[in-house]
Amino acid sequence: IEMYDYVTANVTFYETNGKYKLYNYADGIYISSKTQNFEFLEYGESDSFVMQKVYELRKSIKSFIELSTQKREGGVIGALTIADSSKLSSKTLNSFRVCGLSHMLVISGFHLSLISLGLFNVIRKCGLSQRPSAIICLILAFLYTALVGFGLSVVRAFVAFATVMLGYVFYRKPDIL
Repeated sequence: IEMYDYVTANVTFYETNGKYKLYNYADGIYISSKTQNFEFLEYGESDSFVMQKVYELRKSIKSFIELSTQKREGGVIGALTIADSSKLSSKTLNSFRVCGLSHMLVISGFHLSLISLGLFNVIRKCGLSQRPSAIICLILAFLYTALVGFGLSVVRAFVAFATVMLGYVFYRKPDIL
């Protein structure tokens, strides 16, 4: 199973309970699920051409990081750039936790905002006018949002960023506050 594939199966939903109930509630998880005698009823790749290309780009970036860095550094770089924490060792993850920095390994809306607004300013300084710069940044911000897996905080930041950029596209003065 790869990212953006779809799977159909029979599952049973139940209210979250047990010793992790409060922990799950804090994360907004109120329902859990389980399956018995798991079998795929249906499996297939996403029908979306764009999502397939984004996934291929993600795999290419992941391969590039693995080939050009050492394992430990590659895990951190993968987590910080494409939200891939699969190569982080438990020792590295624990070191970040002990230092109180584990939140830095998660792609957040702040990352998207920082990258997108920085890119917008760089494009503007290269001489491109406001409208084309905003359109280019909107497209690239959406692709980055897809690349990191449409995390909730990233999507929220994308919507806010898109609102500001659409203000530039339609020659309106954006009010960020």
